[in-house]
Amino acid sequence: MAALLLYLKYGAGVIMSLLSKVRIILERKKQKLVSNYGSDATIVEEMLRPYRDKKYNDVPPDPRLIDPSRIAALRERLASQYSYRWRDLEANNEIAEAVFAGRRSKNDGLIRLIYNSALENNQGHGPPLTVNPISWKETDRYFRKYYISVAISSVRRYIDDLGDAEHLLRSVYPSCGYTMMYGAAGRRVRLECDGEIGPWIDAGSAARSLIIATFERLERHPEQAAAWREP
Repeated sequence: MAALLLYLKYGAGVIMSLLSKVRIILERKKQKLVSNYGSDATIVEEMLRPYRDKKYNDVPPDPRLIDPSRIAALRERLASQYSYRWRDLEANNEIAEAVFAGRRSKNDGLIRLIYNSALENNQGHGPPLTVNPISWKETDRYFRKYYISVAISSVRRYIDDLGDAEHLLRSVYPSCGYTMMYGAAGRRVRLECDGEIGPWIDAGSAARSLIIATFERLERHPEQAAAWREP
């Protein structure tokens, strides 16, 4: 009886939309219940194992490599009209994991490698805590050492928010800009990087078009992605 009253009041279209949203919510809960990502502590240990106890005199090289084939697969899926449910549920997380070589945390955050630094002497000890480290110099026998660590970040809405899409572009290719054209069918976007102009991309929304345009270049030039890019 309740379903009949809703049907009479709102119509079939609204009811189907509500049912679709309910299914998406239930699917998300199911995915979290059957998640096999492991505990955050286990992921952190796995990611840090190759860099444990390693220290560097300068900023270390960024070990996070971009897989062009993975970027190509994501780009094709983002452009597909049949991947709307994946875009709603998973796309932003998978974009972050591919571009920043991260792992997903239990709370859908991104666990990623970063670098930090600290002042140490030749025995590996830092300055006394009672003294501001900024006051210490090499003449005090303390030297700046760099090491690789991890951080957990929230995942931006890259394909849903133009500001977040622009952030990803600036993070990966700081010297690149883009041109946007408005049309009846949506917004077209193309990248402009160091004199090279990319193809027009029209994926309906400005944010998704910009991400696809960025991925089109990233697929061809993964080696030009900025080191230690931030999500």
